[in-house]
Amino acid sequence: MLMHLAHRFVEDHLSYYQQAAEYDAISRGFEQHQGEHYQLLRDWQSLPAYKAERLQFAPSPLQQMPDPDVSLERMSFTRFKCSARDSAVLHLAMIIERTNIQILMTKIMRWYFMHYWDSKFLYQLESDEQLTLSPTVLPQVEP
Repeated sequence: MLMHLAHRFVEDHLSYYQQAAEYDAISRGFEQHQGEHYQLLRDWQSLPAYKAERLQFAPSPLQQMPDPDVSLERMSFTRFKCSARDSAVLHLAMIIERTNIQILMTKIMRWYFMHYWDSKFLYQLESDEQLTLSPTVLPQVEP
């Protein structure tokens, strides 16, 4: 599931992270985001320090997602598989959000359900509630 959430998030916001990667690479002294900078992000290795002060990124797609309550007891994870590109984007997202992978993935999960609840999950719940594989789902009315 984490792989799917990460992939969907990356697909929906790839252009933002492509631009952020260019800014990040140049701010760290690379000529562009290719080669070594990409490999360091992909392999989750340490990146060189910024040449000046830390870059101010444009508002991220996750900026509106609240940080999870870390005081709650949670299941944690140490690894999950995803594509090399998605891995590089997640590493960059951690840098932009200034957080760890557990909090980042929690925010991505919240983002996913906020954006895909009606189109991916509501139909399933209505199907069970109406006891049919062809439920009638009424359009959501804005208040």
